[in-house]
Amino acid sequence: MWVYKNGKFNWSGDWSFGVESVKYTDTVGVPPEGRYDLAIKGHQWGGWQPFVSADCQQDHRQCFDIAPFKFLIFSAKATVNHQTFQVGFMSSGDTADGSAILVTPYCTGGEEPAIGEWQQCKIPLSSFKLTDTRILKFFIQDQTGLAANKWYFDAVGFTID
Repeated sequence: MWVYKNGKFNWSGDWSFGVESVKYTDTVGVPPEGRYDLAIKGHQWGGWQPFVSADCQQDHRQCFDIAPFKFLIFSAKATVNHQTFQVGFMSSGDTADGSAILVTPYCTGGEEPAIGEWQQCKIPLSSFKLTDTRILKFFIQDQTGLAANKWYFDAVGFTID
């Protein structure tokens, strides 16, 4: 189930925080496959935060059920040294659920990505220790601490294997 892949955003909207811009049809990042990637120009601790449905805020049935899936997957491209990301989930009513985690151990090589290189990340959903399998949104947040930064994502979604 793709949330975003190759320029196509499949969820209802984007409640990103601490960002200047989110471009869903970027080509500057030289996508790992296809024509487009997702480019984010952010401020310190900014993050991309897609949401499945604004109606999930009041109606739990409108949330996305991750129960059938085992992993959150995505590709990330670093633009600075020591760039890493944190991921977390929110349930209806903007309620934080589980633990936000640093993704580095779950990405290609288990190390911080090299500048300008795409890195595949595959995080077991069990790692988040969620108490509710119905989610409103998730975030992928820059952890460099820089006042301004840019980063790229592609092939963001949920999979069973």
